[in-house]
Amino acid sequence: MSIKNLNIPNKIFNFSLDLYKGEILGISGLAGSGKEELMKAFFGLWPAKFDEIIVYGKKLKLKSPLDWLKKGIAYLPEERKLQALFLDPEYLRNCYL
Repeated sequence: MSIKNLNIPNKIFNFSLDLYKGEILGISGLAGSGKEELMKAFFGLWPAKFDEIIVYGKKLKLKSPLDWLKKGIAYLPEERKLQALFLDPEYLRNCYL
């Protein structure tokens, strides 16, 4: 996966990365350093602009979290107790965790 020139207004400028098969991306930093916004932007949850996103060798236009999930890419939020729980039992009937 390659991401070229990610820009998040007033936060991150011209960020690029290349991930290769078998690699797992983890981001760390101090509170307020932009790590959460960066990961949300990758996953389509934060407004950002990219020059190019390449997944499995194909240039893509991924616009929503569902688009990323279909490509096998997931986001694990920093605040898991508030943002990553399926509290509605209806979800559990439709999901395999």
